[in-house]
Amino acid sequence: VAWTRAPETFRDWMNQRVRWSKGQLETLIKHRDLLFNPFFGTPGLLGVPSMVFYDLVATSLKLIWLIYFLAFHPELTFAVYGLMIPFYFINELILGIVSWILTPKRGEFWVLFVLPLAVLFYRPIHGLVRLKGYLDGLLKREIRWK
Repeated sequence: VAWTRAPETFRDWMNQRVRWSKGQLETLIKHRDLLFNPFFGTPGLLGVPSMVFYDLVATSLKLIWLIYFLAFHPELTFAVYGLMIPFYFINELILGIVSWILTPKRGEFWVLFVLPLAVLFYRPIHGLVRLKGYLDGLLKREIRWK
């Protein structure tokens, strides 16, 4: 169990997530021998590879993809995003409703309809913040606690 205080400002949230991402990268590098190692069971065969692929590789590829298409095919970029956003909105809504149904202590139902906004705002910002943490980890930058 880990205890942490919820960030009170956007800057605090950003600094916290940068620290977490940097720590994740450092941990994955330190324990790289777990990657695809059957000796460690599920964590070695699924957990660590999932973290490497989805958190590090996929997050980086999304940014590279976006920069490439904005530079060379801006009209295609907006068309693809125009098709993807409704899909992600519906996906978020379905996942939120299923989670709400399966959770014994249910909150306000109307909040579920705000969840799709995460696709437009929270997820892209969180991805950039995580990339900053990974870059800080690769460059061995010190992070100051505030």
